[in-house]
Amino acid sequence: MGQDKIWDVFQNEYKESFLGGIGRLKAIVKLIRPRQKVLNIGIGAGIFEELALERGIDVYALDPNSKTVAEIGRGLELGSKAQVGLVSAMPFADAMFDAVVMSEVIEHLSVDEVEVSLREVHRVLAVGGRLIGTVPAREDLRKQISVCPNCGHQFHRWGHAQSFDLTKMRSTLERLFEIEMLEHRFLPSWSVMNWKAKLETAVLCMFRMLGVELTNENILFVAVKRSG
Repeated sequence: MGQDKIWDVFQNEYKESFLGGIGRLKAIVKLIRPRQKVLNIGIGAGIFEELALERGIDVYALDPNSKTVAEIGRGLELGSKAQVGLVSAMPFADAMFDAVVMSEVIEHLSVDEVEVSLREVHRVLAVGGRLIGTVPAREDLRKQISVCPNCGHQFHRWGHAQSFDLTKMRSTLERLFEIEMLEHRFLPSWSVMNWKAKLETAVLCMFRMLGVELTNENILFVAVKRSG
């Protein structure tokens, strides 16, 4: 319930907060072929859906926020392809999709929720279909803790429940999928940066090329549904 309140505010009142994700979403879209049927879980500001449509992808969307779903259904003319629901109980048929995208979603789920949700993803994927996504790499959850000034409740400001490194991500995915790609990526959103941010990010890219681990990297993964 708490995360529902967080995302109701960000998705419907502060959509600009999602612009920093354009870089990783562009990287994901490039992994999907035109005309493939793809489900995106977690609409955010609808950036992935826009990019997918530009590439000729047959995109569907799932999100628990009814206002966000209605808006993207109208704005991008997705209609019934945009559905209200949870990844743990998706309103889609078995083996319906060539790919499912979960970018910055899994870290919001508890261990038990991840297991249930990945089984649902496995169900709606066709054999050979791919789960494609990202999570923050090696996040220190304590650094994003906020405290409500009224009740004193402590919470992660983005609603993250878990932190992942490559080992944990691999063990999470291998229970149901064959891993095709699992690696650290630095995925800046150049198109929305001013000159100062671009200069600072260029310096970070040079450090990254030298093998220095950055604090704002992502883990990019592609996992394939096994046959049988």
